[in-house]
Amino acid sequence: MWTFSWHTIGNSGIVIFWNASSIYFVVSAMQRVWHGPLSRNLMPLGKEFIRKCIRQIGSGIPRYYALRILWYYWPDIYQMALPVRSILVPVIFASDTTHLTNFSSDGKLGPVYMSIGNILSRIRQKPTSHAWIPVVLLPVVPKRVHKKAGWSAVKQERESLEIMHVLLKFILGPISDAAEDGITARCGDGVVRKCYIRVAAWLGDHIENCTIHAIYNTRYGICECLTTELGNHGHSNRRRDHEIYKQWVQEEDTEQLKAAGVKLVWNALWTLRDVSPTNLIRPDLLHNMFLGIVEYLMDWIEGFRTVHNRLNAFDDIWAQMPAYPGNHVPHKPYRSLSQVQGKEMRAILRVLLAVFMAALHRKTNVPQVTGGQQQEFKKAILCVRYITDFGLIARYHSHTDSIVKYMRTYLRKFYESKDVFLRYRAGKKAQRRAEDISKQLTEEIDQRRATDIGLSAAQLARLVEDD
Repeated sequence: MWTFSWHTIGNSGIVIFWNASSIYFVVSAMQRVWHGPLSRNLMPLGKEFIRKCIRQIGSGIPRYYALRILWYYWPDIYQMALPVRSILVPVIFASDTTHLTNFSSDGKLGPVYMSIGNILSRIRQKPTSHAWIPVVLLPVVPKRVHKKAGWSAVKQERESLEIMHVLLKFILGPISDAAEDGITARCGDGVVRKCYIRVAAWLGDHIENCTIHAIYNTRYGICECLTTELGNHGHSNRRRDHEIYKQWVQEEDTEQLKAAGVKLVWNALWTLRDVSPTNLIRPDLLHNMFLGIVEYLMDWIEGFRTVHNRLNAFDDIWAQMPAYPGNHVPHKPYRSLSQVQGKEMRAILRVLLAVFMAALHRKTNVPQVTGGQQQEFKKAILCVRYITDFGLIARYHSHTDSIVKYMRTYLRKFYESKDVFLRYRAGKKAQRRAEDISKQLTEEIDQRRATDIGLSAAQLARLVEDD
């Protein structure tokens, strides 16, 4: 068990963490680690050593950068803490619920795959390397049981989620024991080492993360962000504390759990030792970016083009895009594609800004642009530019501090400029509600006009203007 503490010395900060036998200091200004056996006398000596290092630098850096350094060097630091001829094996899980059929009570299945972080990412991402192995097929119980007497949909959903987490607990139990005691295994170089296994990440889309972390689909897995704040940028919310959730689940405090967006289920991730479930969530470009933001953006653009009479112009330019090595753009219009996968969305992201800008600035076979439309065109082009730049930079193999700064700027400006697509961002529920309200207002107007017989022309014109 490791204990952490944060200390500030001058303008710099240090992270101190220790266990029963060793103590480590991570110096934010020096990016170096000082190690020594745990002793009460060595604690002030370690601080004095850090003060000397800071005086040599002359200045400090912010706390968040020091914590990022700690996270970046954490595998090396953890490896230093292990005994001789031992190795850290970070385990990566990935899962995605698969829809099987609409018949037979809407069957689904949840496959879970496992890999290790010691394999290079470029090798792990190749299907032919077989770096991912299937671990378990989680059953997803059908939800159409509301017709049975004494059986509610809420009860069925809770019991199915409990069954899933019981199975996950059975899978994660041995891994949690191996993280503490370690296992002896022969590595790829033929050397027998003691391997300490730690769960490092769990990859999945938003719905999958909500299922694994036992939270509501309308909430976020890392912080306690409210549903109304999910579309905003830069909000500051409390990070999820699963130790408190454990206590609430044991006490069956449904009010506190519902306010935090957590379901009354004992989470299988709580069996992992020294692992915070919030740290397991990792950004997924496939689901979050390509099949998430970009797919929604294409729907917004289609509505924008329809209103401004640029639908055919966009499709014509889209069909004329030539293919080049490394990129394949479908020659069918986007609205004619029956199924879009990550490969197509990655190709679309490369040419989206150019095609969209050319369609808006086209002057042949399109209506004349007004001054108000030109302003909206400019805002829409900037919005598309910011999110495409963010997505293209996110695909870099490595990121420096300046690149991360650019990404944050592009993401912030995208949120600031996305209001130009506000009228096209309504969900299905909001669209149905708007259609019902429009139908109701139309009926009221027709009934009023039926009673307006005998009014003068000026009075009728005034009523029409009011309507």
